[in-house]
Amino acid sequence: MNPPRPALDPASAGSRRDAPVAEIFEAAVGHQQRGDLAEAERLYRIVLSKTPGDFSALYHLGLVCAHRGRLNEGARLVRRALRRNSGSAAAHNDLGAMLKLLGRLDEAAAAFTTALAQAPDFAKAHYNLGATMRALGRIEPALDHFRQALAADPGLVSAHSDLGVALADLGRFDEALPHCERALALDPGNLTLRVNLGKILQALGRLEEALACFEAALPPESSPAGAGPTDLHARIGMLRLQLGRLEPACEAFRLALAGSPDFAEVHCNLGVALLALHRPDEAIACLERSIALKPGMAEAHNDLGNALQQVGEHQRAVACYRAALARRPDYVDAYNNLGVALAALGRHDNALAVYHAALAVAPNSAEAHNNIGTALAALGREDEALGWFAKTLAIDPRHAGALANAGNALKALGRLDEACALLERAIALDPRVPRFYQSLTECRPVPADDPLRGALEALARDIAAVPPPERIPLHFALAKVYDDAAETERAFAQLCAGNALKRQTIAYDEAATLGRLERTRALFTPEFLRERAGIGAPGAAPVFIVGMPRSGTTLIEQILASHPLVFGAGELECMPEAVAALTERERAAGLFPELLGSLGADGWRALGKDYLRVTAALAPAASRITDKLPLNFVHVGLIHLALPDARIVHVRRDPLDTCLSCFSKVFTGNQPYAYDLGELGRYYRAYEKLMAHWRALLPDGVMLELHYEDVVADLEPQARRLVAHCGLAWDDSCLAFHKSARTVRTASLVQVRQPLYRDALGRAQRYRGLLGPLLDALAGP
Repeated sequence: MNPPRPALDPASAGSRRDAPVAEIFEAAVGHQQRGDLAEAERLYRIVLSKTPGDFSALYHLGLVCAHRGRLNEGARLVRRALRRNSGSAAAHNDLGAMLKLLGRLDEAAAAFTTALAQAPDFAKAHYNLGATMRALGRIEPALDHFRQALAADPGLVSAHSDLGVALADLGRFDEALPHCERALALDPGNLTLRVNLGKILQALGRLEEALACFEAALPPESSPAGAGPTDLHARIGMLRLQLGRLEPACEAFRLALAGSPDFAEVHCNLGVALLALHRPDEAIACLERSIALKPGMAEAHNDLGNALQQVGEHQRAVACYRAALARRPDYVDAYNNLGVALAALGRHDNALAVYHAALAVAPNSAEAHNNIGTALAALGREDEALGWFAKTLAIDPRHAGALANAGNALKALGRLDEACALLERAIALDPRVPRFYQSLTECRPVPADDPLRGALEALARDIAAVPPPERIPLHFALAKVYDDAAETERAFAQLCAGNALKRQTIAYDEAATLGRLERTRALFTPEFLRERAGIGAPGAAPVFIVGMPRSGTTLIEQILASHPLVFGAGELECMPEAVAALTERERAAGLFPELLGSLGADGWRALGKDYLRVTAALAPAASRITDKLPLNFVHVGLIHLALPDARIVHVRRDPLDTCLSCFSKVFTGNQPYAYDLGELGRYYRAYEKLMAHWRALLPDGVMLELHYEDVVADLEPQARRLVAHCGLAWDDSCLAFHKSARTVRTASLVQVRQPLYRDALGRAQRYRGLLGPLLDALAGP
C-alpha cells in the first residue's frame, strides 16, 4: 500500500483551508510521505469536503486510514475510489492488501487478479496474489505467481523469500535454498530471512551452516541476557545438542527459558542435554517440569524414563515409558526403552513381549530385532537369539551392538573363536565403545603387543571423550589386559578406577545388608529347625550350589551338569523372588527373615512346591536340577525347611583370591558390596560367619563343602564326592566337563570351557601389598 510519489513536496502553506484544492492535496501527500499521517488525513478530508468524488483523495485517504490501523474504513474508501476510476491497478492491489490483512482472502485474491488483468507485469500484485493463494492452501498457483513476480522484478526480496518458504513447505528444500540465499543476499540485515535460510539448511542436514545462520540472527553480545526470540534460542540449543555441543546447548535452552519460562518443549530438550552430560538429577527436574507444563507430551515421559534409568530407578522408568505409550501408541523408542527397563528388573519375559509390540509398530526396526535377541539370550535361548541378531544385521549391516550381542551369545554357547570374530567386527565398526573391548578381553588373553591393547590405551588417553558409564568397562578391560601381562600395579590402578565409578552408581546400605545376615543367623536356631522339621515339600531334584561369587560355583555346576541325569539351570532367581513375594505378602508379620517365624506349615510347603513347579518345567526328565545362584547361601536354612530333600553344595575358595576376583568383575546381577575393598571384605566376613552357622546347624548329609583349590589339585575324588552327595551313580563325563555343550552365562563362562588349570590359584598374592583395606576388613575389628 504505497501512495504514488507526488509531483511536488510543498511546505505547510498548502494546509490552509482556503488554499486551492490542488495545493491542499499536494500538501497532504507530502505529510503522508513524511509519516505525519494525522495531518495528511485532515488535509485529505478537506479536499474531499471541496471535491467529494475525487479519486486520488479517496484513494490516498483510504491508504492513510489503513496505515493508521483502520483497515475496514480504508478498504471502503479505496472501493469508493475505484467506483470513480476502476482502471487503477495500484488501487486494486492496495485494496487486495487491505482485504488480506482483514482475513478476507477470497476477496483479496479477486482484487489482485483484477490488478494483474490491468497490469500483467505488476510484480507486487503477482507476489501478493501468490501470498494469498498460499494462505488459501493453493500452493502450486502460489508458486507460479511468485515466479512471475520474480520474472518481472528479479530483485523483489519478498518474492524470493516466500517462494523459498513455500517450496520448503512442500519438502522441496533443494529448490527452496537458492531463493532463500538470494533473498538474504539482497537484504543482508534482515534477521527473519537469515532464520528462514537456517531452517532450510537444517532440513537439508547442513547443521553447521544452519547453526551459523541462527547464531548470526541473535542480538549483539551487549544485549541483555536472554534477549532475542525464544524460538531462536530454542533452535540454536537443538542444533548444538544434535552436534554434540552439550554445554552450549544447555546455555541456549536456558536463554530460551529466560524469555519463556513455561516453554515445555525447551524444558524437555534441556533435560535431554543434561542427561547426555550424565547429570541425571538435573535432567529429571527439567523433564518433570516439562511434563507438569504439558502432560500430553509423550517425548518428555520417554526422556524422563531414560533419566530414571540412568540413576537405577527402573520401576519408575517403566511407569514413564507406559505413560509415553498411552499418549503415543506408535512410539517405537518408548517400546524399546520400556523393554530395557523391564530387563533391568529381571523381567525378561515381559521385555520380550514389549519388543515384539515394537516390531508390530515398526517391522523394520533394527533396534527392536536386536532387543528381542538380547531378551532371548537373557532367557537362556541363545540359539534363538542368534537368529534375531542375524535379522538385525540384515536390516542394518553396520549395527555394531547386534554384532557384539551375537558375540556374547556365542561366548555363552562356548563358541569362543566365533565370538571373538564378531566382537572384533563390532569394534571395527564402532571403535569407541569400551564394552565391546571388555567382552573381547574376557574371551582370550591379550599379549602386550596385541593391537587391542593399543586401542584401549588410546581410548584411555582421550577419556574425557568417553561417556562416564562407558568408562567403567574401559577401566575393567584395561585391568584385564595389564593383568594378562603381569603388570600388577597398572592393573590394580585400573581396577580401583573402574570400581570407584561403578560404586557411584549403586545405592548400597551396608548396615542393613550385614544386619540382615546377622538376623538370619539369630533366627535359625536348632530349636527353630527342630520345630519345623519335614514341614516342606518333598522332592529330591533340586541341588543348590552356593558360596561367594567367583568362588568356583560355575566350575562345580559344570562338573555336575556334565552328568547325563543332571540339568544345569544356572543362576536361577526363583528363591530370591519367592522371598521377595513372601515379604510383600506377609508385610504385617514384620521384616524378613523374622516373618518366617509366623509362617505356618502350608506356607513352607507352598514355598517348596512353587520352586519345584518352576524348576521342573525347565527339565522335566532330569533327575537333578542345579541352581547355582551363589547368593542363595543367605537362604540355606529356608531352603532346607521348604525343600527338605534338596541337596546343598557349598563351594569355598581362598578368601583373598575370591575377593580380588570379585573386585575384578562388573557383575550383571545384584552384588552391590563388590566395588569397594572395605565393603567387600566386611561382606565376606559376614558370609563366613553365616556359613559356619549353617555348617553347625544342618543335619549330616544335607550340605557338602568343596574347596576350589582341592578340586583343581585333584579333580576326580572331589567330583566323585559331589556326584555321590547328589545320590547319583558315577559317570566319567563329569571329568570332561569342559567339553559340555551346555550354555554358561556367568563371569566364569570362558574358564569352564577349558581343562582345569592352576593359574588362578594364589593369584591375589601378587596384589597383596595393594589390598590393605581388604585385608583389614577380612581381619575384622
